[in-house]
Amino acid sequence: MNTKPFFEEKINCRIKNFLNTDIYQMLGGSNILFSEKDLQKIIDICSQKDCYEMIFKRRLNGGPYLLKDAVSYTNWVMEGWRNHSHFAFIVRNNTGEFIGTLDIKSPDLDNAEVGCWADENYRGFMTNAFKELIALAKNAGYKKLYARIKSENSRSYNMVMRSGFIKIEERLRTDGLLEFIYEITLND
Repeated sequence: MNTKPFFEEKINCRIKNFLNTDIYQMLGGSNILFSEKDLQKIIDICSQKDCYEMIFKRRLNGGPYLLKDAVSYTNWVMEGWRNHSHFAFIVRNNTGEFIGTLDIKSPDLDNAEVGCWADENYRGFMTNAFKELIALAKNAGYKKLYARIKSENSRSYNMVMRSGFIKIEERLRTDGLLEFIYEITLND
């Protein structure tokens, strides 16, 4: 019986944008390489109002998302694959531009948290990317995944529900914000 997730060394999945039928790439493992252009794109995405407000404002104490934060993110991605401690996947559009990321935040096969963020200018692909993440997680040996989503983030909770997650809990965070917990059981 596996006690750690097993992913292929190189992951390259095709993701269809359901709004315009463009085909994107979801990459994982040693297929992930970052460029200087990617770093600027990461800064741009993480500075977009919704992404910043929902994910980064609290982490950065209201400060801007900077180059050092983008470098830290890319290092975190690579370190996770190297150490098998967490598994981030990146999505590139049909011209190779970085447009989003999804991750499994731990190697805990019984119950691992997942998350994502994406360029607000590229809608229509994240549900399909999340479904692919679920399939990859199942093949890697995960049994259950969960997502924590702020109550005001309707785009994210609608996306996880379209991907098969169900809401199991509502709770107040320590900062007083309401969050929803969604999970999906990956059957054999």
